[in-house]
Amino acid sequence: MKFLKLDTYEETMKKIEDSMSFESKSEDTPIASSLNRILSEDLISPINVPHYPKSQMDGYAVRSEDTFEASETSQVKLKLIETINAGSAPRYPIKKNTCSYVATGAPVPEGADSVVMIENTQLQGGSIMLSRGVTPGENIMKVGYDIKKGNRILPKNTLITPKVVGLLSGLGLKKIKVYKKLKVGIFSTGNEIITPWENLDYGKTYDVNSFYISSKL
Repeated sequence: MKFLKLDTYEETMKKIEDSMSFESKSEDTPIASSLNRILSEDLISPINVPHYPKSQMDGYAVRSEDTFEASETSQVKLKLIETINAGSAPRYPIKKNTCSYVATGAPVPEGADSVVMIENTQLQGGSIMLSRGVTPGENIMKVGYDIKKGNRILPKNTLITPKVVGLLSGLGLKKIKVYKKLKVGIFSTGNEIITPWENLDYGKTYDVNSFYISSKL
């Protein structure tokens, strides 16, 4: 009696690979439908994040050199020239002995190099009194602090997860390049195999494997 010879897993995979050709192709896809797709090229940031100097807390945008003498016993007086809320743009630059109120996340006006915490100030009419000085850059998030324009953010072959979708939207991207989805054919062999909607005749077996495998793809 002659027994059938079974191929090993490696031999089987080699036969499959040798019998098929595969070429990775790319396509553009909107970020809203990019979940679980795979990047086909490196992702380069088109913008700085943030793209403007941003206040990290509620306070007053100032020139730090105007605050160096401030203390609890010797307060410094600065003229308040405007209020800048998050989402609005400054109208006036900061000059000597002036300041602007800035909310958390608001743009820091030109001329200012630091933000004084509101807790270290007192409002008196159209001016504020400072009881503590600040150093250059204090409480300001610089342009490109999180992400710099032109930097590689994600490498090719990255899987798009919900976190990545959020990152893409934060960069203002509408579309990205991903690999085209593969088309896969699945079939179960055997004279006894029938589909679940066929009559279960004597000696037949409902197909399990093709439905199980397709649900895993």
